[in-house]
Amino acid sequence: MSTLVNLADPRQDVHRVRKPQPGLHRYTVAERLLPNVVGKRIIELGGGTGDMSRRMRTLGANVTFADLSPSNVANAACDGFHALQLDLNRGLPDIANESYDGIVMLEIIEHLVAVEHMLSEVHRVLRKGGFLVLSTPNFVFLYNRLRILSGKLSCDEGYHYRFFTPSSLE
Repeated sequence: MSTLVNLADPRQDVHRVRKPQPGLHRYTVAERLLPNVVGKRIIELGGGTGDMSRRMRTLGANVTFADLSPSNVANAACDGFHALQLDLNRGLPDIANESYDGIVMLEIIEHLVAVEHMLSEVHRVLRKGGFLVLSTPNFVFLYNRLRILSGKLSCDEGYHYRFFTPSSLE
């Protein structure tokens, strides 16, 4: 599930997009959630391999790439992005208030220990009227329920520290 939230008024403009068919890639879903990004300053937090950053740049956005992995950051820099190595659990201390029109966080929030702190930082660095595209695995998805019943899913897996449901994100 992916959610787009207007942080200027979180009660408005909330859209949920569920994959309408098996195999629909999360980047395609996220791209559909984006408003017009031409000329907008966007930062992708937890950018991984840079696929979404490249898609947004193709759409005309001025994209900053951020990730914890030094190799991902180096690859993004070689690909022409302004690239930052950031530990998102520490927030965004070197990023000025209201410096981005949009923030994209795909499949990253569940890896954070300090979720509330990070979301307050997201709010701080977004310009008024800015957007956040956030996706996370749906904890109550049937596959995850079956893994729980079989004893194969726990918070101790070492990489998912927190699980979310659609209502817990709102």
